Amino acid sequence: MGANKLLAPLEGRPMICHAVETALVAALDPVLVVLGHQAEAVEAAVSSRTAAFVRNPCFSEGLSTSLKAGLAALAPDIDAAMILLGDMPDVRPGLIARMAEAFDPARGRAIVAPTRGGRQGNPVLWSRVFFPVIRAHVHGDCGAKPLIARYAHWLVEIEAEDDAVLADLDTPEALEERRASARPAMR
Repeated sequence: MGANKLLAPLEGRPMICHAVETALVAALDPVLVVLGHQAEAVEAAVSSRTAAFVRNPCFSEGLSTSLKAGLAALAPDIDAAMILLGDMPDVRPGLIARMAEAFDPARGRAIVAPTRGGRQGNPVLWSRVFFPVIRAHVHGDCGAKPLIARYAHWLVEIEAEDDAVLADLDTPEALEERRASARPAMR
């Protein structure tokens, strides 16, 4: 992107704020923001929201280190973690609520992932039982998504109402396209 995409302005605020606000509106608790590149600037951008911050000094080793830092910071009594990505600003709180409602490890629903048109997207909700597996098997610039296939018998998929679960803003072109589109009201 040439700059920290999480700080890129989108609808009058930094991109990261959209994901944080979605998590807060969806009543996720706690909301942890993992900080890496330009940590101070990202924290300052989010600081007016009710979120906690986790510093990842190893961020340059890939996104797996941020995932691991976030999981390590969770309290031991947390049942699960919903992993939202800061570059996916259009995921809706309603989808997160539907995913949380579908989560039921006792009934074999320990991983919840959204889909759209047959494609899996983000965020993904992981039961605590998978935290050690994630820490042991996720490395470099890779998230936990490849583990879903290995544990598919624990997966429940939720059909998303739009393509937001597939749309991360990784390029200047994607960001400009998103800026040019009208975003529907948050639901």
